[in-house]
Amino acid sequence: MRKVSLVLIAPLFAAWVSAQAAADVTDTDRQKTYKEFRDLFDARKYSEALPVAEKIVEMTESQYGANDRALANPLTNLGTVHYRMKDYPAAEKDYERSVQILEQTSGAADRACFNARVHQSSWSTMRSAAICEGWNSTGSTGTCSFITAR
Repeated sequence: MRKVSLVLIAPLFAAWVSAQAAADVTDTDRQKTYKEFRDLFDARKYSEALPVAEKIVEMTESQYGANDRALANPLTNLGTVHYRMKDYPAAEKDYERSVQILEQTSGAADRACFNARVHQSSWSTMRSAAICEGWNSTGSTGTCSFITAR
């Protein structure tokens, strides 16, 4: 009898703890963390800004849910950090998730969706250039023509 009670109570307790953690995240907390992120990003300290950007995504997911529209900007910011650090696959993943959320929660003509698509096209162009013959670490392509990388 005692084992059955513990088996039933443990998942309920875990759910309660998770709900408490989500309730503990406030807009003020996220804004403070965003300011920290922005200061690091503007100073071009991308490796230091990365974990802060990831934290903002986690905080937003905790507060609003994994598919809420509020995640669009934090995901785009995270993608931009990855992009600046030349981690193009990670940037692509972040931008795509942002666009998917915006498409699910609004229309394609929505301004936020348009902005996310602009970022998405930036990494697409960069990825195309990166696989182009003649691409080097300085960003020079010489006479190379761009191709689509899909």
